[in-house]
Amino acid sequence: MRSESAAIAAIKSGERTISDYGTASTSEWLTLCLALARYDGLEGTGYEANEAAWDRLNDAQRAIVRAENPTFRAAEFDGPSRYM
Repeated sequence: MRSESAAIAAIKSGERTISDYGTASTSEWLTLCLALARYDGLEGTGYEANEAAWDRLNDAQRAIVRAENPTFRAAEFDGPSRYM
């Protein structure tokens, strides 16, 4: 599912639910959870802390999250991704 933005749009419109994307890769799932502030979806992923989930994302995924969730626009979330 390389199109996290499309998934987010479908969830926001009510066409789909976040559960519909339960088979996404770990980083794709984390992107959806953080972008939509669905932090309950982080449980059981090994990335329960927002900061740990953020650190797992690549730069493109971080841009998606920042566009959707202002929490991640703070300077504390600046810096390079470990996953280019």
